Amino acid sequence: MRRHRHVAAALELDPGVHERPTSPPPADEPRVSETRLRAAPPTLYSPPSEKLLSWVEEQKTPPRDDFAVELEQRLCHALVTGNGPAALINASALAYTEPEHGVARRIKERSIPPVAAAKSTREVPKPDAVPVRILNWSELRGRSLSRDALYLLSCIDGAPTVEWAIDASSLSVRAAYVALDQLLEAGVVYLM
Repeated sequence: MRRHRHVAAALELDPGVHERPTSPPPADEPRVSETRLRAAPPTLYSPPSEKLLSWVEEQKTPPRDDFAVELEQRLCHALVTGNGPAALINASALAYTEPEHGVARRIKERSIPPVAAAKSTREVPKPDAVPVRILNWSELRGRSLSRDALYLLSCIDGAPTVEWAIDASSLSVRAAYVALDQLLEAGVVYLM
C-alpha cells in the first residue's frame, strides 16, 4: 500500500483514488455516443483499371536473394580470372537457385566440356604412401611455399608414411593435404 502511494505521489495522482468506491453512471444519461464521423469529400481520383493492375503485376520482378547476387559476383570473378572450374561451380549453383537465369545456364553448358577434358586434378594420396623429399633445404630458398607446407616438409623428412607425417605435423587433415598437394605440385616431394 505504501509503495502505491509513493508511485501515485511521484506521478502527481490522487493517492486515495484506489480507496474510493466505484459507482455506475446515472441511469438518465445515454450510454450511446452521439459522435458522428464525417464522410470523405468527393475527389477526382478514380481507381486503376484491371488492365493497368495486371500490367503492373507483370512488370514486377521478385526480390533477388542475397545468395544469388553473391553467386553472380563469384561467377563474374571466376570468368575474369579465367578459373574454369570455379565458373562451372558458380554457374551451376546460380542456375539451380534461379532456373530462369539464362546466362548462368549457358556458361554452365559451355564450361562442362573444357573442365571435364582437363586432367589437372590429382587423387588424394593414400595414407600408406611413402613421401620422399627430392630437394635439399638449401634449394627451397627461391620457392614460394606456405608455412604449413614447410612445416609438413620438416615432418616428412624421414616419415615412413603420409599418415604418420600428417599425425606428426598436428595440422588439421585438410590443411595437411593442402600443404602436401602444394609440395607435390612444386616438385619438392614425390610419393612412392
